[in-house]
Amino acid sequence: MTNTRVLLDEFSQQARRSIPMLATMDMRFTELGDHSLRVDMPLGPNINDKQTGFGGSISALATAAGWAIVSLLLKPRFSSVDVVIAESHMRYLAPATRNFYAIASISKPAMSAFKQLLDVEHCGRITLQVMIEQDGKQIAVFTATYRAKIRSA
Repeated sequence: MTNTRVLLDEFSQQARRSIPMLATMDMRFTELGDHSLRVDMPLGPNINDKQTGFGGSISALATAAGWAIVSLLLKPRFSSVDVVIAESHMRYLAPATRNFYAIASISKPAMSAFKQLLDVEHCGRITLQVMIEQDGKQIAVFTATYRAKIRSA
């Protein structure tokens, strides 16, 4: 098993334990790239009265994916950091009629600048987009700002 897979599996287990809603919604952290993360979610436990994806579940997926990519990319450099959402906007483009997933990504230059800020200031903000997709088609776009703060030892 690769180091990336081990990191993602450990993170997933810890996240599902500390945020029970992730397990209830059956969120799965499935792919971690150099600067991107895919999080899958089945329609079944996240369905609304119209038999499509519940907007709150879609928003929670996007929020968690953004939080996770920031946390995962900071983890190798900062052993103790708190990441929280500070601001967000969701735009729904189409209903989710089957299983769906989030793709969260941060550009390498943006992440590098963010890490340098944390090195100096011990806190900072980063804005990113998360695309919610179903079968390769965008169904929602989420833009959010996350705040990170290095915990004192």
